[in-house]
Amino acid sequence: MNPSTEVLDTTVTSVFQPGKLAVELISVDHNTDPTPPIPVLIAAPKDSGTYPVAMLLHGFCLQNHFYEQVLKHIASFGFIMVAPQFHISILGMAKAMPVLVIGTGLGEEKRNILFPPCAPKDVNHKEFYLECMPPCYYFVTKDYGHLDMLDDDAPKFMTCMCKDGKNCKDMMRRSVAGIMVAFLKAVLSGEDVVILVPY
Repeated sequence: MNPSTEVLDTTVTSVFQPGKLAVELISVDHNTDPTPPIPVLIAAPKDSGTYPVAMLLHGFCLQNHFYEQVLKHIASFGFIMVAPQFHISILGMAKAMPVLVIGTGLGEEKRNILFPPCAPKDVNHKEFYLECMPPCYYFVTKDYGHLDMLDDDAPKFMTCMCKDGKNCKDMMRRSVAGIMVAFLKAVLSGEDVVILVPY
């Protein structure tokens, strides 16, 4: 292999592996501390410093802690990730801000005859993307299901409702987190980022 290609491959795919910073998870319970008024999960670098802050909004009927691995991956690149726990879903974005939409290829498919698709055609990631105001970016992980990015210990009664992919869930989480890292670097830090998904 050409040495310059080897360096490029490492640089390009590095966002798909955990970053160099150690991360801590901070869970703030609104019952013991009235501020904030809702539970919040924060993933932050352990090293003191100034870091950009980004928010992850969990899916419908899900818990913010189902995304711990993705949050830690992103924080390991020098971002503070805030994941509030909402009891209702938040829809719509009235303000133009950079938006990243990551959908799945299997979200439109039923898992079985008992449950409808988790992301039915015409009300899924594609439609959400089309409703977003620019700048917005859109990726699809075609061989994965709607909940495949959740941590492995997410309750089965939640994950059994959606069709899932047959591939490694860790690869899905690293792909989603890596795309998010590249997006945040480009949007918040102004870095030029090339995303090539490793196979």
